[in-house]
Amino acid sequence: MGVAKCQRAAPYYRDLTAYALRKLNLNNVDMYMDGGHAGWLGWDANIGPAAQLFAEVYKAAGSPRGVRGIVTNVSNYNAYRIGTCPAITSPNANCDEERFIKAFAPLLQARGFPARFIVDVGRSGKQPTGQQAWGDWCNVQNAGFGPRPTTDTGSSLVDAFVWVKPGGESDGTSDTSAARYDATCGRSSAFKPAPEAGTWFNAYFEMLLKNANPPLA
Repeated sequence: MGVAKCQRAAPYYRDLTAYALRKLNLNNVDMYMDGGHAGWLGWDANIGPAAQLFAEVYKAAGSPRGVRGIVTNVSNYNAYRIGTCPAITSPNANCDEERFIKAFAPLLQARGFPARFIVDVGRSGKQPTGQQAWGDWCNVQNAGFGPRPTTDTGSSLVDAFVWVKPGGESDGTSDTSAARYDATCGRSSAFKPAPEAGTWFNAYFEMLLKNANPPLA
């Protein structure tokens, strides 16, 4: 929170999130709050404060019944379970989403937050990816579609594996002259040329199909 603009916005963001939780607390709705991924909140310095923040917002909303837990890895590339931690994740021991969830859940539960999870595995099938740093998020090279959406997760903490991020949707343009250009989309780890964020990216979609694990064909 070293950016002044973010510091000013933080209390409003918390209040509005609590407002949304109250308004969406309906009998036919289960809510999962966005919990980033292992590379953001899985670090020792972040995971405890993150659990505290989620609990505070949840309680500020009146502890709504509809909040079931956390969604992780949205639009990202982390494996749910990986045998050997990739070098880019060092020294974070929570190098995959399973490790992150197992570390995060008891901290959330201790603070009164319902700790069930869903995990976006839509682009996590191919490991390792072409990421050169864990913060590489834009149209990452060498990614592939992951396990199919299912509630058969083998974990009492994880309700479902899901595909949240549409695989053929660009994360951002590689055109350096574009108004919305982000330097991350120009890194060597990013697939290029890439169109504007949110638009269809057929070549990237084809790569995800080719690298799908398990295979789609």
